[in-house]
Amino acid sequence: MALPANITARDVSGKYSYNVPLSTPSALEKLFSLVGPELNPIKAKSSDSSVTTLKHYEEAGVEYLDVLYSNTDNKRCKRPLQWKEDTLDDPFLGPLIFKARRINPKELKDSIFQKEWEESTRERGVVEAVYVSDTVKSGKNWTGHLATGIADIDGQRRLVRACKFSGLKALETFDMTIVYDYVGPL
Repeated sequence: MALPANITARDVSGKYSYNVPLSTPSALEKLFSLVGPELNPIKAKSSDSSVTTLKHYEEAGVEYLDVLYSNTDNKRCKRPLQWKEDTLDDPFLGPLIFKARRINPKELKDSIFQKEWEESTRERGVVEAVYVSDTVKSGKNWTGHLATGIADIDGQRRLVRACKFSGLKALETFDMTIVYDYVGPL
């Protein structure tokens, strides 16, 4: 379902599901296969019916975008948007070092990030995140660069995550776009 008018880049709080037909074909399957076989149980638990809950808020002058995955025993990941390195044990990707911030989408030069971003996203910025595998904890060595915002997809406003992953198996690099359906409010 497309986003209601009251959802803007200022606050994307709500419940979302992965829209398979509008996303890069086999994107998540490819990511899981490259990240490693130990994440196969998570892959098996992921499905079209899983719900991702986003809680978007400000606390002590810092913007946060917390993520709660319904198919991972309701694990909540708190993500401050302040461009400082932090650690995270992501239920899909394992132990990570990450940083996130708001940025004008025009500043992201790679073509995967050049979407039909809607007005509130162009004005406020996309949420840019860089995830690096915590090699000491995971034994992996890869980087994910993501931009999340509201974009026009087939004439409808959708929450979109554009991703570029590198350094996975055999130093393979690949791009993917994940499109979300709005399921409802928190």
